Amino acid sequence: STYCVEPLMPDGKALQAATSHDLGQNFSKVFDIQFQNKDGKQEYVWQTSWGLSTRSLGGLFLTHGDDDGLILPPKIAPYQIVIIVIPSPRGAENVLADVRKMAAYIQNLQKDLTKKGIRVKVDTSEEIEIYLQDLQADTSVESVGRRFNKWEVKGVPMRLEIGSKEVVGGIVTVAIRDTKDKVIMKLDEFIATVDTLLSDIQKRLFEKQKKFLQDNTHDVSSWGEFVKIMNSTRGFLHAFWCEDPACEKQIKEKTKATTRCLPLGAKEEKGTCIHCGKTASHRWIFGQSY
Repeated sequence: STYCVEPLMPDGKALQAATSHDLGQNFSKVFDIQFQNKDGKQEYVWQTSWGLSTRSLGGLFLTHGDDDGLILPPKIAPYQIVIIVIPSPRGAENVLADVRKMAAYIQNLQKDLTKKGIRVKVDTSEEIEIYLQDLQADTSVESVGRRFNKWEVKGVPMRLEIGSKEVVGGIVTVAIRDTKDKVIMKLDEFIATVDTLLSDIQKRLFEKQKKFLQDNTHDVSSWGEFVKIMNSTRGFLHAFWCEDPACEKQIKEKTKATTRCLPLGAKEEKGTCIHCGKTASHRWIFGQSY
């Protein structure tokens, strides 16, 4: 038997992200692979072949990403929060003193977040000390806009912007990657609610894709409806199939769709094949794939 995981991509195509195959003793008999069982007798080994490959990463990127780059769910994001310093304009009075205050403010913020188990990255062009050296040397520093863009492309779920305004006011400017919302919060309020904010992002991404899957999974009972959907929005089509490989080949030639899987727990039913009209006992999931 074979089991698989089939995510539905934004373009309506299926992606086989994971498979598990029960190979039985077929290959062990061919290659004479044996072991001694608990009774001391030689027996051919039982084998499996399974994997969750890099295709699953591609599916993750396609599923949640947008035109600005990746959007990573907080639970798997290498960095859940990135803190970006907003420097005072060059030539401003007491600029080095302002940056040192920002450095202390950010370091304390990073420490508080780390204590809560949050994966956080501080980006001040390189790190704070290097940034200070750059200012003193009056060399170019990567612009704030470029750093915003860099971390948006990388899909970090949340960005904190810290400048002199935030330090003086005891606040943080919070930018959310998936909704593009930006809010200003008191520092203590943010620390107290940051876990909830990250959980909301996780839940929002999940619910969005759950709805997409539901909206693009269709029960179809006629060949005309099958062809119409496959030639337009695609998606997963739930339909009876006679389980004849020759019939599936004809379906693929006409619509580019194939059987993706038989859902776990599928019950036997009485029906007719969506294509050839022969007797069928299961509703299969059809879809186009890469």
